[in-house]
Parts: sequence; structure tokens; C-alpha cells
Amino acid sequence: MNSLETAARFVSQYDQHASRTLWRREFEGGWVYEPAVSSEGDLYVGGGRGELLALDPNGELRWKLPAGLILRAPVLSSDEQTVYVATQESRLMALGKNGNLLWEQQLGYGGVSTPVLTPGGGLLAGSLAGELVAFTSQGETTWSFQTMGGIQQPALVTPEGEIFLRDDRGTVYALDAAGQERWKLDTQGCGPLARNADGLILVSDWKDLKAVDPASGQVRWRVPASIPRDCGPTVASDGTIFLPGHDKKLQALNPDGSEKWRAEGPVGLATTPLLSGDQQSVVVRGWDRQVLVFGAEGGLRWVAPTYQYNGASIMSKLAVGRDGTVYAGSQDSSLAAFRGLTAEEQLEAARSHRSDETPGVHVGREWVVIGGTRLRPRQAQAKT
Repeated sequence: MNSLETAARFVSQYDQHASRTLWRREFEGGWVYEPAVSSEGDLYVGGGRGELLALDPNGELRWKLPAGLILRAPVLSSDEQTVYVATQESRLMALGKNGNLLWEQQLGYGGVSTPVLTPGGGLLAGSLAGELVAFTSQGETTWSFQTMGGIQQPALVTPEGEIFLRDDRGTVYALDAAGQERWKLDTQGCGPLARNADGLILVSDWKDLKAVDPASGQVRWRVPASIPRDCGPTVASDGTIFLPGHDKKLQALNPDGSEKWRAEGPVGLATTPLLSGDQQSVVVRGWDRQVLVFGAEGGLRWVAPTYQYNGASIMSKLAVGRDGTVYAGSQDSSLAAFRGLTAEEQLEAARSHRSDETPGVHVGREWVVIGGTRLRPRQAQAKT
């Protein structure tokens, strides 16, 4: 057995932190914003020229539609036949899969928050005017609720129809399914809300994460955390809570707030974490706009660089497909698709880079070198 064959026994324990760019597409205009991806890999994203772009899974343009400035990701209906789009010109639009306009509504002034589907098949959307509006799937208004501050984050809707909302002044509101206020709580942040496995509402502040009783609004527990202002927690199907940190660390908590692990990235984390379809990867964007992918059990798996523009004031969020492909819009008018290298591809990369000067395999505490390619241990990056 030669050295590279011997190395195959070690590859599953090591990561190269390498990714593969599946495709990259450029469009006219100065920016590509937050994409939405369907279960089949179709993409919908706002472009810098005020257009909604529809792409196939290979990144080829299917159609585009003048729609206004779309900063936030579109939302697909449960049957994926309707695309809901919120614009900075205060418009909420419902489009068919081919781009045909089904209905349109005007909300107050300023940008409209990301729409949210409700259990009854309706839709919720808020505006900078501080109004949360409920619509039917046909675009008819059923009720509205006024907040003290503007609404930029999507509402949290439980399977039972309870609604939890946060305005940009930090106030959290609890509403019933008819839009009637039950309680409100003043906080110091404005990131999105989440719900843990115990049914508590997770609220990110500048210095901690709070778990709030959904019935009373009382804080049940809190843990220190350095969560960026516009970011919030994400909850996995097994109840694990993931928190992004200014301090470069992704923090994983149990449902009761106790810590499971921390993993460090190369830069501070700047977006709310996303989970891959199999819940095995946690995806976040760094302050330098890199794509960072962590394992659900800890450790940085891979990194993909994207275009950096220091003057940009908007951090576009990522999207993750059902197969784990990560999609990133950038300020250079491009949208790109990435995935990490598998262990087999890492070994093949090592084989292709092998040279006579570095023919062997060297395994150390921090690195393994296979044919001249240096791979880093996963376990060295998860800190418990």
C-alpha cells in the first residue's frame, strides 16, 4: 500500500477548509442581494437595477422583471407556485413562477420586511412605517397592527398561529392570530426572533440571549452572548440553538441555554446562521463577506471567499439549498454557488498535487500533509 492509499484512512478525520465554486453569474447593476432557493434549486433574487431575477439550478437566467429595489430574500408559497416579493418602494407583490403578477399591495412608506406565511395560508408583512399587515393568499387585507418603531425583521409565527414581532426600537410584541396585542417587552436589540424546543421565544440583545415565556412575556433564562445587532439565533430540529458572535465564535446551546460547544472562524460572524437540509452544517457570513460553514457538532468545515467592498453598508444574507449548496450575492453584481469538498475530493486533490519532492504523508497534532497538500484537523477547531 503506497503513502496516498494509506492516507485515505486519515482523510475522514481532516478538513482542508476548501470549497468548490459550482458556478458564478454576473448581472448588470451594482449589487445582487439575498437569494431564495426552491426545493428543486430554482433561485429568485433582487438585482442592482431594481429587477427580480429568476435562475435555474445551474445559475442560468430564466426571466427578469422590473420590480423595484429588493434587498430581502423573496418567499415561496408552501406549494412553491407563488413568489412573494417585498421592495424598498413599500410594495408587496405576489408573482407566479413565470413572473406574471398575481396581486400587489402598498404598505406605508420605506422598505417592506420579509413576508412570512401563516398556518392558515395567509401572509404577514411589516413596513418601516411600523405597521404589520395580514393578507390572504389572494392579497386581501384582514387586519393590521401598529408598532412604535419600524418593522425590518420578519414576524415569528408559531404552528398554533401565535405571532411574535420585534420593531427596530427593540420592542417585542406578542399577538394572537387576529392581531390583538397580548404583551410587549422592551429590549436592546433588533435581530430576528426564534422559538426553542421548549416553546420559549428567543430574543437576542447586545450582551445576551433571553428566553421569554410566550404566555406572559417573562424572561425565563438568559445567557451572555456577543450577537451582532441585526442577527439572531437559529434553532435546529434537535433543539440546538446556534448563535453568531462578534468574537469570531459560533456558539451552540442546549434548549435550556447551557453551552454545548464553541467553534471559531477567521473573522467575526455577521449574519443569522442558516442550516443545511440535513441539519449537519451551519452556514454564516463573516464580516469580510466570506462564506463560513461549520459542522453541527462543532468545527469550521470550509470557507469560500466572495467579493469584498469596504464601503458597503448592507450585509446580504446567504441561502442554502436542500443539498447543502450555499448561494451568495455580492456587490460586484454576481451570484455564486458553493459547496465544500468531500473527503474523497480532498484525497483526489492531494493526489493531483503530489510531487516528487513531497511524496509522503505526514501526520501531526495540527496538520496532516498528503502529497504536499496540507489538511487541518476538524477536532482542533471545536472548543468545548
